[in-house]
Amino acid sequence: ILAAERDVEGWTALHEAAAWGHDGIAQTLLTVAPSAIISARAKPNSTPLHIATTYRRASLVELPLAAGAPADARDCTGEMPIHIAARICAGNDLIAIHILQLLLEADPVTAWAHTSGGAPLQILLSRMALIPPWHTRKFDSAHCMLGFEAARLLLHTATALTAQQALQSLAQMVAVGNGQHAAGLYCELVCHVPLCSAEWH
Repeated sequence: ILAAERDVEGWTALHEAAAWGHDGIAQTLLTVAPSAIISARAKPNSTPLHIATTYRRASLVELPLAAGAPADARDCTGEMPIHIAARICAGNDLIAIHILQLLLEADPVTAWAHTSGGAPLQILLSRMALIPPWHTRKFDSAHCMLGFEAARLLLHTATALTAQQALQSLAQMVAVGNGQHAAGLYCELVCHVPLCSAEWH
């Protein structure tokens, strides 16, 4: 099957379509040979869903998911597409938030999945905590608002463990000038996962 042929990096035509945003080609490929390409692995063990998430192609995330692509596939670093989306969301990225929603709807359990960097909620907040105060002021408080919105999406799937890890990141954020928003999210975390409150007050 030509659709399943690979280049030297292991990429199929679906990987290429996901990277370049060719919705029509991806739709045709998934119609012709879905089982042969939907979970195909390319270097570094990335599925087309990983590639589409990395390149912020929301429609190319939606198509494979609708065709049955597993949202919990891990690449060579142990990351699922949701970990990649969480990292991108820290940059105040509306497209990444839409991708995050799609991945959560497809498989809510992935929100709890850990990598060496933690669960998606921790990854998101850790990266937001690295934003220096001048950066926040430059874009006004609106710069971080979408990142906090993404955090709230993940918040509703938080376990006690992921919430505790996230609260560590929120403490860092207070130190770099995002105290007001971080404090609000802290309260939401404590209310959503009461088991955290005793340890973190």
